[in-house]
Amino acid sequence: MGNICCSIEQKNNDTEEEQEDAFKKHDSELQKIIDQEQEEDEKKQVIRSRYYQFDVISQQEAEKESPRNTYMFYNSMDDNNKKAMDIFQNEGTDAAVKHMTTNSDGKPRSYAEMRSLYG
Repeated sequence: MGNICCSIEQKNNDTEEEQEDAFKKHDSELQKIIDQEQEEDEKKQVIRSRYYQFDVISQQEAEKESPRNTYMFYNSMDDNNKKAMDIFQNEGTDAAVKHMTTNSDGKPRSYAEMRSLYG
């Protein structure tokens, strides 16, 4: 009878060790998956960071370009219209309208004067 008890105890010990080994293996595999996901997240973050840097540099380069290059008929315009276009592109619509409707002395320009200068 002693052999049967020892055999059962040995089987229980083997089962506990196997379970512990299985848990360790499972934990190890789970940690590998977590590490891989973290590595992928880090790679994505690097890519996002580089894309953001490229985007910022692209925007800075675009801002350096002369606004004259953005309107395809700019070179065909007369000087009055070029000046109005420069103001429009750099300062906005309100500033361009103010420029076109105000004389150089600061007095309001008539509609006819404005049309004669700017078409």
